[in-house]
Amino acid sequence: MSTLRGRSQIGPDGLLRIPLPALPPHTEVEYTLEVRASKRNGSASPDSTGVRALGPRPSEHDRRLALDEAIGSIVDPTFVRPPQGDFTPRESLD
Repeated sequence: MSTLRGRSQIGPDGLLRIPLPALPPHTEVEYTLEVRASKRNGSASPDSTGVRALGPRPSEHDRRLALDEAIGSIVDPTFVRPPQGDFTPRESLD
């Protein structure tokens, strides 16, 4: 088991690169990551880690309400639905 400690900076692409010890390809590893903003540079506050806590999943009712709001929400009078092609008749399931 290895314990890694260090400091790094978030790159302009928003990614944090962490060098790892040499391991064979496709090795399964278990890890724990704790992120704290550094007070060292003065630009980050302790709460500005950029990590967003996941809240509870929206219920089916909430998703349905959001969908109902979106349906018919295009108010552009020049918007036209393109042709959908011909429907292929299928055998009945009965």
